[in-house]
Amino acid sequence: MYLTDDSKSKKIPSDMVLCKICKEPMMANDKICKHCYEYQKEENFESTKETSLGNTCLSLSDWITILFFQLIGIIIGIAHLLNGEKIRGKKVIRFSLISVFINLIISGSIFTIFKTFTKLLRAGLD
Repeated sequence: MYLTDDSKSKKIPSDMVLCKICKEPMMANDKICKHCYEYQKEENFESTKETSLGNTCLSLSDWITILFFQLIGIIIGIAHLLNGEKIRGKKVIRFSLISVFINLIISGSIFTIFKTFTKLLRAGLD
């Protein structure tokens, strides 16, 4: 089975697609065209990358980054988004932001407890 491109009327095999930039045939799974070296956007493919559970699950290193290095976690989440891993990127960013807010709440609570404790100590010493 062959597909035809109306603009150049080339016949290409069904396991190939046309580059969105230079219109040359390339393998359907390739992310970069071997002719013009341009990155092909994810929506150009009939990929099941987004529906695959293996690419959407967070790894141990993702969780460590989320819990202990929230700003880096947000940056890594943005990198996942730019790399085409939309679901995983959104998860990393979401959990990193939640972790930031939890840390702020805990830090605020500890600061308030410490402040109250020092007032009590000062009052007890006077």
